[in-house]
Order: sequence, then structure tokens, then C-alpha cells
Amino acid sequence: MKLLFNIIPKLAKKLSGHSWALLLQNFIKLLIFAIVTIKFTEKHKTTLHCNYNGTKFNFKIETLADLNALIEVFYDEEYNWFPVDQPSVIIDLGAHIGDTAVYYHTHFPNAKIIAVEPSPKNFRRLLENTRQFENIYPVNAAIGSSDGKINLNIQDSSLGHSVLPRERTIDSVQVKLVTLKTLFSNHGISKADIIKFDIEGAEFDLLLNIVAKDFASSYIGEVHEDFSGKLVGELSCVFHKAFDVQIIPLPKKGRYVLLAKTK
Repeated sequence: MKLLFNIIPKLAKKLSGHSWALLLQNFIKLLIFAIVTIKFTEKHKTTLHCNYNGTKFNFKIETLADLNALIEVFYDEEYNWFPVDQPSVIIDLGAHIGDTAVYYHTHFPNAKIIAVEPSPKNFRRLLENTRQFENIYPVNAAIGSSDGKINLNIQDSSLGHSVLPRERTIDSVQVKLVTLKTLFSNHGISKADIIKFDIEGAEFDLLLNIVAKDFASSYIGEVHEDFSGKLVGELSCVFHKAFDVQIIPLPKKGRYVLLAKTK
């Protein structure tokens, strides 16, 4: 009930700018979408016509996970942390269907945004939601400490796919694996202003095998102790001396948000 009559109206308002007509349209679409996907647990494709932070865009959703992503990114604004005033390069690792990449674009329309997503299905939808923006560059790959191929374990929720073993894995698919060094080289990048990561446990393999200050001046992302078998404290050495670091516990046990910016 809280979702239907509290969160959804506020999300619709945030996505609609100052237009009452757009607000009503998005509210009705989101309400019907939530009822169908929650009560009948089936897909219900809809397109939201948005005006967020002065940027107009269309965004297509079809599962409850998509709605949850919109709530986290545009309602809760979990990535509303901008240690760099005007970033020119943003790396979005675990870009899902484009929610975070679009969010960053609405704040920094001139920034080059590299949106990296390993899931083939998510990636097709990432392309669909970001093709309207020339400065968002989708990449279909997993990120890690080596280049090659890796198995991606598929979950029911599009937000839960992981290269690590997970309970309730329903399938697996082989995907491309790239390092940050290769990613940067392919896109002509020497250093990023922000690296955002939500890569379902692969953050340990990534961060423990790089010199963090060489790749970005700030990092924000979710750390998964709960199924990675590692502790968030192990990442402190990655940012030792060169960064100011905050580690914030999330409501779900074993999950944290890590914020790191150069001193």
C-alpha cells in the first residue's frame, strides 16, 4: 500500500517536472504497472515520458525490478553524490537497463558516460533506453581483473545477475569480460571523474586488482558481503592514503555503499 499510494505518486511527480498533465499520465501508468506486476507477477511493458531535472526523455519498463530500479535511482536518489562539480567522464559499471546512466546524464549532460552491462537481455533494453542520448556509450561486457570470457549467473530479477555463484540461479550465459584498462583504451579515456559500480560481488575482484587513483578521482558503489565471501574492510587498502572513504551499511544485512574521493 505504501508503494501504491505514497512512493508511486512521488516518483511520478519527480519524473514529470512541473507538468500536471505529465504527472497524471505517469502516475496512472506507474499505478497500473505496479498492480499488474505485483498482483499478477507478469510483465507489463509501459513507456514513461519523463522530464527530470530539466531533461526530457522516454524510459521503458516491463518488470518489478525495473520499477525498483527507478525508485532507487530517481526517488531515493541513491547516487546523488557528486564529489566533482562538472565531471567529464563517468563510468557506470552494472548499468542494468540504463537507469543510472540516464540519471547521471540529467545532471551532467555534457559528460561522456560509459554504461557497462553484461546481461544480453538487460543490454538490449539499455540500448533502447539510452539511444536518445549521444553521450551515453553502452558496452555489453562484465568488468573484472582480466580480459576474456566469463559465465554470468542469471537470476529471476534482472538486478541480481552475477559472475559469482548465487542461490536461485536459473541459467547461465557466457559473456565478454574486460578490464578497466581495456575499457578505457577502447574509449580513449585516460581517467574517469566518477566510477559507479553495482556489479553483484565482482567489485572485490575489480578493486583489489587495480591502483584506484590511476583510474578515477571518485568511486561510488554497492559492496556485497552477503554472498561474495569477502568483507568490505578488505577494500580499505585499495583507497589507502589517497582517498577519503565512507562505508554506509544498507538495510539488507551484508550490503554497504562505499564512497571514496581523492583527498
